[in-house]
Amino acid sequence: MSFSTYIDPDANCLFVRHYGSFDLGEVLESLEENLSNPIFRIDMNVLRDYRDQTFPSDLTFNLLSGTSKSIMEDYDRKFGKCNAAIVVGDTTSYAKVHQYIVSTRLMVTQIERRLFRDIEEAKQWLGISEDYVISYPD
Repeated sequence: MSFSTYIDPDANCLFVRHYGSFDLGEVLESLEENLSNPIFRIDMNVLRDYRDQTFPSDLTFNLLSGTSKSIMEDYDRKFGKCNAAIVVGDTTSYAKVHQYIVSTRLMVTQIERRLFRDIEEAKQWLGISEDYVISYPD
């Protein structure tokens, strides 16, 4: 398992930190874990931090968008109306995820996704104070 989750109902946010090599199966695993967590609420904002995760060079836009779109169509309904900030650590990851986000704009969803390179900007967009500390479990 290459992710950690922290949920703060007071901040109305689910925080997920991904690390290691990118694995679409682990993204699915994290979605299932998040939804089954008793603290999670529908319509809760999400911050997914991929700064410590490497996206493989052979991860193509077609693979990412084709597989991810079908997954998101199912999970978006379960997460409800929320904002989802995605934070990446390098320009290659930014380009791949940006293509995916643009491709999902025609989907029927209540989730507004935005991509960031700076976690503080992502927190600000989600309405989380600048001095807020994300307390992932050890």
